[in-house]
Parts: sequence; C-alpha cells; structure tokens
Amino acid sequence: MYKFALNSNQMHAIEAPIIRNKDTSLDLMHKAGKEVFDEIFKRFKPCKVLVICGFGNNGGDGYVVANLLHQNSWDVKLLKLGEPKTNSAKYYAKKYKGKIIDINNLNLEETDLIIDAIYGIGLSKEIDVTLKELIHKINNSNLKCISIDIPTGISENTGEILGAALKATLTITFHTKKIGHLLMPGLKHSGEVIVKDIGLSNLENTENYIKINTPEIWKNKLRFPQYEDNKYTRGCLGIIAGEMLGASILSTQAARKSGSGIVKLFIKNNVQFDNKLDAGIVIIKYKDIQQLNDLIIKHKVSSILYGPGTIASSETHNIVKNILKHNKPIVLDAGAIINYKSLKKLTTSNQDVLITPHEGEFKKIFNLSSELKINKVKLAVQLSNCKVLLKGVDTVIGCNDNILLQENGCPYLSTAGTGDVLAGICAGLMSQGLNSYFAASIAVWTLNEAAWKIGYGLVAEEIPQTIPNLLLQFRNPSRKI
Repeated sequence: MYKFALNSNQMHAIEAPIIRNKDTSLDLMHKAGKEVFDEIFKRFKPCKVLVICGFGNNGGDGYVVANLLHQNSWDVKLLKLGEPKTNSAKYYAKKYKGKIIDINNLNLEETDLIIDAIYGIGLSKEIDVTLKELIHKINNSNLKCISIDIPTGISENTGEILGAALKATLTITFHTKKIGHLLMPGLKHSGEVIVKDIGLSNLENTENYIKINTPEIWKNKLRFPQYEDNKYTRGCLGIIAGEMLGASILSTQAARKSGSGIVKLFIKNNVQFDNKLDAGIVIIKYKDIQQLNDLIIKHKVSSILYGPGTIASSETHNIVKNILKHNKPIVLDAGAIINYKSLKKLTTSNQDVLITPHEGEFKKIFNLSSELKINKVKLAVQLSNCKVLLKGVDTVIGCNDNILLQENGCPYLSTAGTGDVLAGICAGLMSQGLNSYFAASIAVWTLNEAAWKIGYGLVAEEIPQTIPNLLLQFRNPSRKI
C-alpha cells in the first residue's frame, strides 16, 4: 500500500465528517490523546511532565493526555495558553483536575518532559512574540519534547518555520505523515516521527496526494537477471567522464552494482587516468565531440550519464547538445546541467532526461530560490522538459505532475562523491529499461538506506558494495535466480 504525505486541507477534509458530530468528535480526540499517552507510558518512567495546550483541537488532545497522566499518578502540570474554543477541547479541559500553571510562573527546572499540544496542523501565520519567547526558552532547556501532530511553529504544508519552532524529540502524528514532517527544516524539528491509527477512513481519491518514496511504488519494476540475458540485454551504460575522473569512477561502480550489464567510460584524450582502474570498466578514448557521437552509436549504448566530475564550459554545453540528439535515456548531473532554456529547447516531449542538481546548482539554473521546495521542483519540470531530482536530506523527485518525497533521508551522505554514486545508480537502472521516475525513486531510497547501514564515517566508495543486497530483498522469492 502506498504511503502519502498530506497537507492541512486534505487532513481536515478527512476529519471533517467525524468532527461535525459531537460524539464521534469526542471519541476521535480521546483516541488521539490515548495514543500519545500510551507512547509516553511505553517510553518513559513516571516523571515531571509539562503539557502545554493551545485553544484548538490539538490543545484538546493535550487535555486528554494530561488527564490520563494525572489519573496514572504522574506529576503533571498543565500550561494553558488560552481558553479552548472547540466543543471537544472544552469538554476534555473540564475533565482535567490536575495542576494548572500560568506562563509567568513557568519554571522548566521543575520539568523532565514537555508535551507540545499548542497548534498542531492548521498554523498558517507567524506565531506571536509571547509564544516565540516560550519556544526559545524550551529549545534552550534541552528538555525532551513530544509534539502532537507536528511541532508548534512548523508549517505542515511546507516544513517552513513560522517565526520560531519547537525542536521535538518525538512527534506523534495521526493517519499519515504531513508534508512538513518530510521537508527541511520541519524534518529536523520533528525528530522521530511515528504515525498512529485513530480510526479515520481509508484514503480515497488519492490522485492529488503526494506520495512518499517507499519500495511499494517501485519494487515490482526492478529487473533481475534471467537465463537468456547477456551483458547487453542487461543494459549498456555510457558514462562520459569529466575532468575530475574520480567522480566518474564512483558513478561507474554504482551503476555496475545496480545491475547494469556493462558500463563504458568515455574519456577524452587529454584527461589523465591511472591504467590500474577497476578491471571491469571498459575505457574508450575520444578526441572530439564528433568521435564521441560515433563511439556512442558503435558501442550500443542504451543510456547515457554525463556530469559527474565535469566543469561547466562551452564544451560541456556542446556535449550535452550532441548527446541529447541520440534520443537515449539520459542522466545529467553537476557541471552538465545547463540552463533550463537550453534543455527545453534541446529535449523532445517523449525523451527521458533526468537532471540531478543539489540546492546550489538548482538555484543557479532556475533562479527559483523564493519558491517553496515542492513548487520549485514542479516549475523546474515544466521549465526544463526534464524529470528533476532535487538532492538533499529531504530530496524531492518531480516527474510531470507527480511529486515524490523521501522519508529515509540520511545526514551521513553530506560528504564528497555521494551525488556521483546517486547519479550512477539512476543511470544504471535506466540502462536496464526503467524510466527515470522509477530509477530516481529506487536510487534515492537505496542511497539513503545504504548510508544508514554504513553509518557515521561513511565515504562514497563504500556505498556501491551495499547496493546488491539492498535491492536483492525485492526479488520475487519464487524465482530460482
């Protein structure tokens, strides 16, 4: 089953039929609060808890949590930031019989754990000065904080900070993750995010929902070797080396470990390289663009990767212009990502071209820095006529009208060469016949899973060795090979 990341309007639409009915609304709020209480009870020993309640339904969830903790003899104090405004929140506020404190009497030194039930989803404007001061005070205390639904101050639609935002140790959300949990800086502020089922209806009419990148999307698209295969039927990838050859070598290793049958590395005559390169890499020298074009045809290349280790120049532009004429699946990375006007002019509507910029490259190409990340990617797809993989710990993949978010982003990837590995995985999968949407989705998931597996101290050279086992788990168990 696919996983989705919802925005506030989509979530409110799902909740609305239940909230309109008094009895079901009360039941829903109790379920949400009980799920939070159960998670606290499971993870923590009884301690001094401060529950901070706003005036909406998120605050109502907080009242349920506070009441359950109080009934179970925990030392609970409740900080009420305003009188509850919804009927359900009013109901549970009246049921709470524990301590209530005023914000002016707040002493965090008497607190072990904070429950954030201030806003939840629906925050659309910058928070006020008083709440900003409270948030800064909590963040500076280094106390563990559990946020209900989403940390206060984070936009659930964009991940942006609306003035100031709590840094949660744990966020407990309901039904599905929200977009703001997956995009920076919301990703960082949310801490660990767990999703609880509170009995809301199954998702329907999901064509407008944003998917989360999980193997359910693409696991059946993976191609594993068959008895009749040879190296060319498994895909022949041509990688055009850049001036910094090491980057292209990383891409080559990643593509081979991703299942490409043969990888051919095209190196210009004036680029120096060590003859002791990996024995499995086929080295092809070329003197100029015309010869490169001829060699691509001669060597039966099924897809092309250009960019890793490449310095942007007029020659780079000419190479891109020429390889696009081959009408092959292409991955363009780093220095090969030319301006979007050139790309749109050079690509055809049915050509499968994937560009893989990081934020800095993206800004130079598209100059869309003021746009929100999802909107930036959507616009970039339209402007370039390409599929777009905007790299980062919160990678966004754009393909036509489809947007895909990741949830396994790993900060250990912030080291040299990992982008070259990513490009190699994408291109290797595309050489086997996968389209760029599925190739990019698999590559991003695999790269991040590999990074978590390797852990702190990761270097890019380690990643290719982990790829086969990560992908092999999705092979149909009924197959003998």
